[in-house]
Amino acid sequence: MRGIAAAVVVFAVMVPGSVAWGTLISEGAGDLSNNGLAPSGPFVLTLGSNPVTGSYGAQGGVPDRDYFSFVVPVGYRLDQVLVGAGFTAGGSVSFIGIEVGPQVTVDPTSGSTGNLLGFALVGAGDIGTDILNQLGGPLGEGTYSVWIQETRQGVFPYEYRFQVAVIPEPGVAMVAVAVGGGLLGRRRR
Repeated sequence: MRGIAAAVVVFAVMVPGSVAWGTLISEGAGDLSNNGLAPSGPFVLTLGSNPVTGSYGAQGGVPDRDYFSFVVPVGYRLDQVLVGAGFTAGGSVSFIGIEVGPQVTVDPTSGSTGNLLGFALVGAGDIGTDILNQLGGPLGEGTYSVWIQETRQGVFPYEYRFQVAVIPEPGVAMVAVAVGGGLLGRRRR
């Protein structure tokens, strides 16, 4: 098994009037794990965009599978998984799947999706597309594991952006509905 070191950097992006936080999951410091039962991580996702970058493909007929686990903290949810601009499919499509828990227990050679919440076959035409519904989301607090794979010969870059949002307090949502309803009522009169 190759080294499972992966760079994790927490950063802040300053936008006038707001701060967006994110965790970078990258193969910059070493390959993500090739073993679903021992994925890299867990990486704690933070508010905002959490980029996942790496490379995959097959070399000498052996596919490079990347596995990592992540945590959605209490009070947050995973709202989107966007196919990033740095994504390249080696063939017509590449594979990404998510399973609940700290491991991916599906045997990649079985032809079964087993315990996966969901999976997506992603092509170059999907750049900028949210694929989270295909992956079983949105996802609340908890630990999840991801399997990314391309079987075509060669090495190809990938990029996904895991978008995390705060779960609104029930009272805040109810106040927003009440205020909105009150404003609509006034307009009708």
